[in-house]
Amino acid sequence: MHFFYLLVLILVLAEPSFSITSIYNLDPIQNAIHSKEKILLIIDNEIAENKAINSAINRYADDLNKSFGMAIDVYSFPNIKKGGTAQALRSFLQSAKDSLIGAIFIGDLPRAQFEFIQNPNTSSIRYQRWISDFYFMDLDGIWLDTASGNSESQGGLLLEKNVSTPIFLSDTELPSILPLDSFSIRYRGLLKAPETGICSLSIISDNQRRLWMNDTLIIDAWIRDWDHEYFGAIPIKKNESIPIQIDYAEEWGGSNFKIYWKLPNSSSWVPIPDSVWYTNEHTPGLTATYFGNVWLHTKEENPTVGTPTNWKSNSSNGIFDGHYSQNGAVSDSMEIWISRIDPYTAGVLGNPTTLLLDFFDKLHSWYNSKKPPQSHGAYFITTDADTSAESDRKFILGLSSIYGREKVDVILADGKSYLENIANPIYGWSTYVGHGDPISLANGFKAKDLKNYSVGPRIFHFASCSPLENYDFWGNPWSISVGSAHLFGTKNGGFVAIGASKTSGDNQLDDLMYYDAENTFIGAAYLSWINQRLKRNNYKPLEDIYDWFYVETLIGDPLQFAILTPEYPIKIERKKPFSLPKVDSKKWDAAGRLKSLFTKEKKAWFY
Repeated sequence: MHFFYLLVLILVLAEPSFSITSIYNLDPIQNAIHSKEKILLIIDNEIAENKAINSAINRYADDLNKSFGMAIDVYSFPNIKKGGTAQALRSFLQSAKDSLIGAIFIGDLPRAQFEFIQNPNTSSIRYQRWISDFYFMDLDGIWLDTASGNSESQGGLLLEKNVSTPIFLSDTELPSILPLDSFSIRYRGLLKAPETGICSLSIISDNQRRLWMNDTLIIDAWIRDWDHEYFGAIPIKKNESIPIQIDYAEEWGGSNFKIYWKLPNSSSWVPIPDSVWYTNEHTPGLTATYFGNVWLHTKEENPTVGTPTNWKSNSSNGIFDGHYSQNGAVSDSMEIWISRIDPYTAGVLGNPTTLLLDFFDKLHSWYNSKKPPQSHGAYFITTDADTSAESDRKFILGLSSIYGREKVDVILADGKSYLENIANPIYGWSTYVGHGDPISLANGFKAKDLKNYSVGPRIFHFASCSPLENYDFWGNPWSISVGSAHLFGTKNGGFVAIGASKTSGDNQLDDLMYYDAENTFIGAAYLSWINQRLKRNNYKPLEDIYDWFYVETLIGDPLQFAILTPEYPIKIERKKPFSLPKVDSKKWDAAGRLKSLFTKEKKAWFY
C-alpha cells in the first residue's frame, strides 16, 4: 500500500471524528503520481453522495491533470453538520503535505476562526471574530488560543424571568447581567388571537431574529444586519392560544427588537400589545431566557464574545488569537494555498447542487476550448473614490504590470452601470473598490442582480467591506455572499475571487499584483503575496498581533492565470462602449472611464 494512504488509514483509526475516505479511482490522475506537485480536492461528504457532482469533480480533476500535469488526489471529508472540525482537516493536510502545493475545499467544509480585541478603551466596535483559511495554509506554524473573552459570563445561561413584552428599544431596557455585546434571548409563551383570519407580522431588530408560531417558522432572518424589516403571515382564530417562540441575538453595536402585526380586520401595522402575551393560559407575559453568547447555548464551555473591560488572556475559548512559527517569531511561511468552492454561500441565487454543476460545466468548457485569457483589466470605483490615494494607485499599477497601462480601464461603478461594464468580454481581471456588506457592494449592486448575468472577467478581486462574509461565528452559511455570486451566478467568467470577510482595501490586498501575479497561477500568486504581506505586518504581542489581513479569502478555481499567454494569439473585437452617465467631463469620458492614468509631462499615474 502506498505510504500516503497507509498514513491516512492510521489517522482514520486513531481519530473517530476524522473520517477521510478516498472516493474515486482516477486512473488518468494516477498516471501523474510521479509529479513533483500535487493538489488535493477535498469534498464535503454529503455533496460527495451526489453522483452528478461526483462526475463533475472527476472531470474537473482530469482537466487539471491534462492541463498542468499535476497529481490530483480526491477525498471526502465530514462537513460541519456531520462533525468535521478544522483541527482534523488541518491534520489531514499535514499528513499529505509532501509535494502538496494547494488544496481546494468543495462544499461546507470546516472553517477555523480567529479573534482579537480591536480597542479595549472604546465602547463601539470592541471585539472582532472572523473566519480565516490561513489556519490551513501554515501547516507547521503554531496557532494559539489565549483569550477567553468575557470572564464574568462564560457564554452560558445567565437568567430566566417573566417579561411583559419582547419589545425593547435599547439595551438599557434589558437585565444588567447581559454583556453590552454578543448575547441572545429566547422568548416563549402564548399569543391569544383577538380576531379570525390572516395575521401579518413583521420584525425590525438589531441584530438576528426568528419567529415560530404553532411550531411553524414564520420569520427566518438569522443574519447580523440591523433595522431591516422582515415579514411573515399565519392564519389565526379568535381566542385561540397560539404557542410562540422568538429567538434574538445581538452581536455588537446597538440593540433593539420590535414586533408588529396587521390584524385581519385592520389595514394598519401596530406594535403587538402586551395584553396578548401569556406564559400559560392564565399568566400574562412571556418567559425570557438570556444567554451570554450569540447562539442561545446554555453550557459555559461554549465560546463567547467578550467586552474590553473583561478581556482575559491566557485562558482558551476554542478560537485562535495567536499565530507564530516554530521558533516563536511571527510566521511568514505559509506552505500551501487554499481555495473554496462552496455553492451554499450563494444560495440566494438558486439550488446549491445546480449552481455547483453549472460552475463545473463552465470550467470544463473553458479548459477544453483553450480560450485565451481576456486582454484587459478593469478597476471599478465609486464616485467618491480618490484615485490619487496610495491604495488605489497600487491596484492600478499592479493591474498595469499584468495587462499594460494602456489596457487597464478605471471605471465609475454604481449598480446597473457596474453590471453593464463588467459584461465586457475583454476583461480578464476585475477589481471592485468601495464599501459594501455581505449581500451587496456599494451604490445599488446586489448579489441577486448577478443571477444568470453573462459577465466576462475570470478573476474578481474585491477591495471592499464584507463581500465574502459567508459564515456566522458558529460556522453556519449565510448563503448571501457577493463573492460567490460572481462565481456561481454568472454564465461566463468569474472563475476565481479574492476578498475578505471584513475588508481588503488600503494596506491589505491592494498590492497582490506586485507578488508574482503575472505569469503564474492565481493560487501561487496569492500564496506569495501572503508571505510577503506577513513580513511587513507590524505585530504586537499576543492579542494585538492580528489585523484585518487575516480574513482574506480565495474562492473558485485557483489554477486560473493572470497573463496573456503567447500560445494563444488574441484578436480583440472592438465594440460600442458600454454606456455610463457622464460624470465630471474633464476627468471622465462618456463611458465613465478615467481619461488617462498618467500624464506625458510628469509621467505620473494620476491627475
